[in-house]
Amino acid sequence: MSTNHNPEEEVELSKLLGVIGKGISNFIKGIGRFFSKIFHVFILTIIFLKKYALYFIGSILIGIGVGYFVKKYEGELYFYEMEIKPNYDSEVYIADKINNINIQLAFKNYEELNKILELSAEDLKKIKNIELIPIHYLKDKVLEYEEFIKNNDTIVSKLVTFKDFQSQSFSKYSSKRYNIDIVVHEPISKNFQEQLISYFSENSKFKLARNFKIKNLDLEEETIKKGLADIDSLRLTNRLVALKSAEHITTLGSDIDIVNSNDRKENEVDQRNTTEDQNLYSTAEDLIKKLNTVSEQKLKYQEIIRVISDLNFKGVYTKSVTSDPIKLFGILSFVLALAVILLLKFNTYLKNYKK
Repeated sequence: MSTNHNPEEEVELSKLLGVIGKGISNFIKGIGRFFSKIFHVFILTIIFLKKYALYFIGSILIGIGVGYFVKKYEGELYFYEMEIKPNYDSEVYIADKINNINIQLAFKNYEELNKILELSAEDLKKIKNIELIPIHYLKDKVLEYEEFIKNNDTIVSKLVTFKDFQSQSFSKYSSKRYNIDIVVHEPISKNFQEQLISYFSENSKFKLARNFKIKNLDLEEETIKKGLADIDSLRLTNRLVALKSAEHITTLGSDIDIVNSNDRKENEVDQRNTTEDQNLYSTAEDLIKKLNTVSEQKLKYQEIIRVISDLNFKGVYTKSVTSDPIKLFGILSFVLALAVILLLKFNTYLKNYKK
């Protein structure tokens, strides 16, 4: 058996393998150079920090000192939280009202705030900030999206996916539950929650919507109760009719055909009465379920803003690093010192570059 070798094919294959090998070698060398540069930058950063360590440490200590005196002057920050469930699409309205309160606090317009919240200037000065934060429960989001799909046509349903519905760009205030976070300098009075909810609820449009909703639910409740009463009357009537029918079917006599005929008629009447009674019982069960749903709806929509959890004290405000003046001013002083040193070095570089 003979084999034929083509020298040209062997040369091309060797060239291809050489190119692949060179490419792999260059790739590995590139990775090595990349990590070498990273290590070089890391070493330069360490040398830079070591060279100006005294400046950075001094600036941080100054910042911490300033933060300490600011904290001592302003006092400790405390954190309160209240969970609410707005009704009648009042989320945006509540957010606007909270923004208005924050603006008034920023300008120290305590007289206007006193008219709104009916709190003394001393209590109002304690408040630093109020914020409305959506709570994103997956179950609530799924139910909201299902309701959104039901209330819109198929075109909108195809365009807006569940992922789009979850995004903040679609609707910032699309959650069912919200937290009202309140940051204060000193513990606030107990009646603050009542005044705040009252301020949010004072809106004629929402009050009108609530009145219409409750009236409709009352009417639906009365209709269901009337239906249940009618079903009870029908069941009682059916029993009386069944008894009367049984009396008429039972007759005296010894004739076998008459007895068999009476038995068949009695069985038919019993079967028909049983079926009707079962249908009425099933209908009554459905009405009772609807009645329970209406009762839940009345409880849910009785208030414009439902308070899920009362205003609770959560302790010292440590929600972020910047919430503590000592940490905040320490970080700012370090960043300021770094920026000054870099600007000075850049200025030196520019002078040498001109030369």
